[in-house]
Amino acid sequence: MCVCVQHGDDANFLWRLSKATFFQSQVEATRDCNEQKRLVYQALDYAGRALKLDDNNPDVHKWSVPFIVVSHLLLYNCHWSSG
Repeated sequence: MCVCVQHGDDANFLWRLSKATFFQSQVEATRDCNEQKRLVYQALDYAGRALKLDDNNPDVHKWSVPFIVVSHLLLYNCHWSSG
């Protein structure tokens, strides 16, 4: 069974998965802009799910809120650099 399915209702797991997925997107940034975008959107989804599950958790906010802003900037830069 997929680890995400097993822990999909755990905000602490999801914000960490979001962070790991985001870092993976940075590795892909030099290889494939489309893959980077896919990973950033996936990481955004994990961050959003973590916030919905536990919006009182400071660790969720510490990672998720700044990440949303940074990821949008990265997607913007990737869009313009590939056009």
